[in-house]
Amino acid sequence: MNKLIKAERYRLLHSGNFFKFLVFLCVLVAFTPFFADHTCYQKTLFENIDTMGMALSMFLPMLVCMVISVIIGNSYSNRTAYYEIMDENSIFNMVLSKVIVYSATVVFAFGVPMSLYFVYIGAVNGIGEIHNIALFAILFAVITLHYVMSCVLTTMCVKNVIAAAIIPYIRYVILGGLGVSIFSGNDKADKILSWFASRQIANLGQLEYSWYFIFAVLASYILEFGLLYFVVHRVYRNKNFK
Repeated sequence: MNKLIKAERYRLLHSGNFFKFLVFLCVLVAFTPFFADHTCYQKTLFENIDTMGMALSMFLPMLVCMVISVIIGNSYSNRTAYYEIMDENSIFNMVLSKVIVYSATVVFAFGVPMSLYFVYIGAVNGIGEIHNIALFAILFAVITLHYVMSCVLTTMCVKNVIAAAIIPYIRYVILGGLGVSIFSGNDKADKILSWFASRQIANLGQLEYSWYFIFAVLASYILEFGLLYFVVHRVYRNKNFK
């Protein structure tokens, strides 16, 4: 596992300008509240969370996830990804090494600057009406990792750089955005959409989180990981990979 993580990290760091571009986009997306409201730095933490939800549900998959998918998809195009297969690594270890490397990258390049911004806003302007900051932080981290995990495993399924770049955009920006827009205000539809990451991150600006919403965030992450891992495993096994 350690060897695979080191290899994936090396491949990421030496992927031309992709790594620098990924870090730049992560930092850029971390300041999403400014794109939605240029006076957000004067508002409370809760108002910033409420402001950034819808914008982040578009920018995170459209920019960050798309670049991650391209980096991984490119490794299949230039055949470097197949060395780990030839070395007879387990499929689970190959999946986990990619998820760990790209999750860690996004946590540091996106999560750290956004956390520092939120800490500053909370200290200067107050937290506002939100009741549980710790729970918000946990849910926000899980949803972010959900985005990363899903685009990593989806790319491993298709193994094509063009498809890998398009899928996150279609799934999260177009379909997710349409779902949020069309069914907004419908209670039954809201419960169904609560299982989708686009809706989850848009709904983080709540005074209190229902048990249903918390369960949907955690369960959807686990279920999608299981489903996509099953597909990746079948794809690799059908190609006689070990």
